This record gives sequence, structure tokens and C-alpha cells, in this order.
Amino acid sequence: DTGMHVLGGLQPGGNIWKICRYLGILDGIKVRDVDEDCTDCLYFSEDKTYYTIGKGREGFIDTLAKQFPKERDNLERYVDAVLAIADQVDLFNLRPSNGQMGLFAESNDFLMSADAFIAKFTSDTRLRSVLAYMNPLYGGRANVTPAYIHAIISTLYIRGASRFVGGSVQFAYLLANVIRKNGGNVLANEGVEWIEVHDRKVDYVRTKSGKQLSADYYI
Repeated sequence: DTGMHVLGGLQPGGNIWKICRYLGILDGIKVRDVDEDCTDCLYFSEDKTYYTIGKGREGFIDTLAKQFPKERDNLERYVDAVLAIADQVDLFNLRPSNGQMGLFAESNDFLMSADAFIAKFTSDTRLRSVLAYMNPLYGGRANVTPAYIHAIISTLYIRGASRFVGGSVQFAYLLANVIRKNGGNVLANEGVEWIEVHDRKVDYVRTKSGKQLSADYYI
């Protein structure tokens, strides 16, 4: 796959940057940062208009406020709320946690649906659509996807994103090499076509070539 969109968290100190440094693959990743004034540019065919999204908290707010001048205060409140939710997730921030894998936090907004969360900050339907533009990239669904999923994905991009130079397949190769060097095995072109489950526990998975694989943990 050479068509991955952009990758967040690779700026120095970011969570993906820390993981890649820990795995020893940081120097092998070839990326370039997105433009400061244009992390993304969205085209809405309904009104034949392009909407530009800038990098960083201020860039995000400034670029959208130019296009939605009455919404600056709402945009500031929205971005701050997004960053606050993401900051609650210990796992996302690679912090030790006493909770359930550092995932769930106590917040009124945390488990609210993403579309309801966005609607809290603006009544402008076009701006709502722009703020939710990444939903299809991670399978977001109206009234289903919780606000914390929307928040951590959005935070990665607000803080700054990078594009792969030469395609994202390099990342897969680097990760596969780490697995092999540590005694693991990577089976290419072995899509799983069946998962055998009894009493809500996986017994084995079967690949399209007929291999039957069992393990202590399945992801």
C-alpha cells in the first residue's frame, strides 16, 4: 500500500515518534512534514468550495476562522476540548495508568457520540462536516463513534502530520523486520478467512491457504 493518507505523532516527542525510537526504526522512516498552512484541503462539491486546514492549534483555528469568520470562538472551544479529551487518555500519551489499559477516563464528553460532541460547539452544518472530515478514514459512524476516538485522531493531525516519502509500505517492512529480529514470524498474503470462537474465546484462526493458527492472544 503506497496510498496511506498522512501520519500523525511523528514529530519529535510525539507518541508514534517515541514508539519508533523504542523499536529502533526511527532513522529508517522517510517522511516530510505537511505544509504549515495546509495540513489538508477539502473540497465540498455541494457548494464547490475548498476548505483549508492549517497545522497546529493556532493554524487549525486561523485557517478555518477565515472561512467561517463568525465561528472563531466556537473553533477555539472545540479545539481545546478535543486536546483536553486526548490528554485524558494515558495509553494515547504513553503514560502509566491505573485504569483499564489507560483508555477510559471520567469526562462528560468522553463517550458522547462524535457528531453530538461536534454539534455542541457549532450550529453551522458545513463547519460540522469540515470538523468531522476524517471520520471515513477511521470508520467513524454517526451516533456510534465516541468522542474520544474522534479526539485522539484529530489531535494527531492538529499537532502536525507527516507524509511518507516513497510510500507507506516502507513502514510495514520496518515493523516486519522488528518482529523477525525478535523471533517472530510474518506471513505475507495470508489473509484470515475464518475465526473459530467458543464461549466468546478464540480457539484458532484459519487463513485463506488453509493454515490453522492458535495463540494466547489475538489482535
